[in-house]
Amino acid sequence: MKVDRSSVSVSGRITNNNARRRGFTLIEIMVVLVIVMLLAGMILTAIRPAIESRRMREAARTVTTMFYQAKARAVETGRSFGVMIERAENSDPQAPASRTLYFAESPPIYAGDSENARAMISEGGSAQLTGANTSLIEAGDFIRFNFQDPIYEITSAGGAQVQFAAMSRLQSQLPKPAGDQPMNVPFQIMRKPRKAIGMPVQLSGNVVVDMTKSGVGASGVEFNEQGSDRVTIMFSPSGHIDRFYKNDKSSEIPTGPIHLLLGRFEKVASGENLEDNRNLWVSIGNQSGLVTTAEIVTNQGGGGGSVKDAREQARQMLGIGGN
Repeated sequence: MKVDRSSVSVSGRITNNNARRRGFTLIEIMVVLVIVMLLAGMILTAIRPAIESRRMREAARTVTTMFYQAKARAVETGRSFGVMIERAENSDPQAPASRTLYFAESPPIYAGDSENARAMISEGGSAQLTGANTSLIEAGDFIRFNFQDPIYEITSAGGAQVQFAAMSRLQSQLPKPAGDQPMNVPFQIMRKPRKAIGMPVQLSGNVVVDMTKSGVGASGVEFNEQGSDRVTIMFSPSGHIDRFYKNDKSSEIPTGPIHLLLGRFEKVASGENLEDNRNLWVSIGNQSGLVTTAEIVTNQGGGGGSVKDAREQARQMLGIGGN
């Protein structure tokens, strides 16, 4: 038998050149991996703005729906109902941001523990309550006497004694006795909102309510004043905004729409959320209770302009979703 010598190895074994298989070297594999990673990075960079915009719009729809549900609940139950916005624990108290929202409800009116519960009103906005569990009463609650308006805000409560004040400059008169004896009349306590039973709503990703740019009207009350950890917006049974609370210590009737800026957590402290036109406003009409969503309109130079201008644009723009 004749053997092809080219198929004979030095050791005398017969080999087949065609059976040899050439593998990839480590360098070739690394090059391929680098190319794949570069392509993945380019694709992710290209679609990231779309992903973030979609996440922002989903957050806006969530917040809008929550306010509409609170408004409907107030109309349905005949009691104030609203939304409580709580500062995130890891956000700067001087630059507060929130990613957690709760439903809030006003407890039933409290008129004491018996039919004989009374308020002994002294001059100067002071009342001594009898027949009442005063541990249920706190500063920020409201009181009215003899089952009729006006309503006064309780400024302090300790023991059976409460101090109260007029709620506005127009309401300057405080009840006072006709003579030397205190007025002895029934009372009603309208307690400030508490968290309602139910799961809170959590905004996804890095989307937050930027409290540094949120507030009332074009240049009204700012929600980050006095380091607010909590803002509660309440609807009345008629569907308009009844009032809003800051830190459960003070309440005000809004004089204009309430504007909430949805932005990104990492841009709160720097104030850059107002310059990103992917962020959104959620605005609630103070008289109508209408909830709208609007984009941020930046200036031609690329900046977001002032808070006043941005809020005015948000008020004028048509809603873009969930309205």
